[in-house]
Amino acid sequence: MLAVMSAAKAAGLPLPSGGVLWSPWVDLTDSCSGSWTTSQRTDFLPRDLAAKFALGYAGTNTLATVSPGNVDLAGFPPLLIEVGECECLHDQVVKFAHRANALGVSIDLHVATGMVHVFPLLAAFTAADAEPNMAFKRFGRFVDTLIEASGESTKRFKGDIANEAKSK
Repeated sequence: MLAVMSAAKAAGLPLPSGGVLWSPWVDLTDSCSGSWTTSQRTDFLPRDLAAKFALGYAGTNTLATVSPGNVDLAGFPPLLIEVGECECLHDQVVKFAHRANALGVSIDLHVATGMVHVFPLLAAFTAADAEPNMAFKRFGRFVDTLIEASGESTKRFKGDIANEAKSK
């Protein structure tokens, strides 16, 4: 998401109203420090495989050059960031969120207790009040806020759908 928004900005294209990042890998140069080490027993993202993916993604570029966390964040829209407390990427995601916030990006960061990498994808297997489902609820509220901020109304969209159904 960050790399795509950066490319759109560089091409002079409009940016989206906001972005949602679930367990974003923002620093491809990091596969050993902090939470990469402490969370190896709880997370399912092995550092050796991750390092190979990073090299494949980078191609002939350096890992630092292609790391999404290194993009120019000037003018970026609000970001909702979800990260698990027990995931390997935890430390770099939190560091990125603080950096982005310091640069003026509106950040809504949620660190989910006891959760692993991309934990929202576990929603179908958990109780309604469990962290994965709560992440989807936060996602919905975030999108609603973006829609309200744009001056559009969710009622208008629902009405358009209802009117379209009547005309068929």
